[in-house]
Amino acid sequence: MYSNVSDNSKGMNLASVLATYGAYIYSSFIFLGHTVSALGALLMAISAGLLLKSERGIYLRDPLILLVVAFVIIVFANAIAISRNAGFSFDEQMDGAVDWGKYALLPLIALALRGNVVVIKRCVYLIIAGFIVSVLIGTEYVEVERALSGQRTGFSVSIIQMGMWSSIFFVLMLAMTPIILKTYRYHRAYLVMVVAWAVLVALMFQIMVFTQARGAWLATAVALVFMLLMYIKFNKISKKGMILAAGLLFGLIAMNFQTFYDRVTTESERIAEIASVSGADEIEISGSIGLRFHMIHFAVKRWLERPILGWGPGTYITHHFTVDDFDDELDKEQVTRLGDHKRLHNGYATVISQLGIVGVIFFALIFYFAASRVINAYSRAYVDVDFLIMYLTLLILQLALYLTNSRFTMIEYQLLFGFIIASAYSFQFKRSQ
Repeated sequence: MYSNVSDNSKGMNLASVLATYGAYIYSSFIFLGHTVSALGALLMAISAGLLLKSERGIYLRDPLILLVVAFVIIVFANAIAISRNAGFSFDEQMDGAVDWGKYALLPLIALALRGNVVVIKRCVYLIIAGFIVSVLIGTEYVEVERALSGQRTGFSVSIIQMGMWSSIFFVLMLAMTPIILKTYRYHRAYLVMVVAWAVLVALMFQIMVFTQARGAWLATAVALVFMLLMYIKFNKISKKGMILAAGLLFGLIAMNFQTFYDRVTTESERIAEIASVSGADEIEISGSIGLRFHMIHFAVKRWLERPILGWGPGTYITHHFTVDDFDDELDKEQVTRLGDHKRLHNGYATVISQLGIVGVIFFALIFYFAASRVINAYSRAYVDVDFLIMYLTLLILQLALYLTNSRFTMIEYQLLFGFIIASAYSFQFKRSQ
């Protein structure tokens, strides 16, 4: 049910101002300064608090608010229980609970935005600009030299992180292109803007190629196929637009064909080798694929021991066990070889091992809530089809990225992912017209 919020009172006007400027500050500094971005989040939280005060009955029955409150309570309770019963560090469990608990910001951001499409679009532009500036500021020339010489590089951050970021921003900017073309079609500098935007899209793609992050490549391919199918479904295929997009994409792929070919060929051989063995104990705990396989294998086995709540929000599943915990030789070898790794490189394994079925339900529901609200917003003509496709594609991209990435508690990801989910859900609180 969409809320019927009146904007006539001074309190509502103040809430609107705080929400707008808070959203702009939050978006601008996701990649440029967490402290400043947190200030924007605080302003949005104050705005949400004013709304909660005036419309408490409506909002306290909202499914996302109830879900987040229940999730946070369960996570902290489980952290306390694990530290007492399993002997894990109380401080580590509490730190982990705080990290996961930051998802409590989701309904507050959604309340502050309240389906304001103009503000949301501006925030997207600010996020893109902030990311590009952070890369330019943080990249040393030696990293550019590495990229040009064919070596993997993450530029301003780690390789895995930049693979994820470049994938997200390439898909986001590509999905934003129809919106840009429509919005500025009558602008006097239209042609210059289109060329500049195309250059930035190509730059994001090229950065993703330089990282040689296979998971990011795979997730991007999945998202692009989904986006194409959505445009076909809504009969929004423009011959001119398709020719331009296809030309740009195939040109970029052709420029980097050898990099793609070498990387895919090498990994395909390793995957075929792993697929040919009869059991997990025959797979070497070496190489990126072998390591990832054993991380996931170990995490799933441990999850089956605590399927409902997992091993706690502060437990890195290959890091908190020792060989003395096991009789099985494979378990001993896995925990010995993988013990220094604090990430599983798989979002799904991370969630089930730390948070169990409770975590799976939480993330499944927030994805469902976000998708359903933006679809409802489209059906009510609050947003157009390009806006709808952009959001659904971003959600699909996240689900694909989780196959090789587990950055749920990294602050930049939480801030960006939180904005994506919350802004989509914010149409639940759309202002009355």
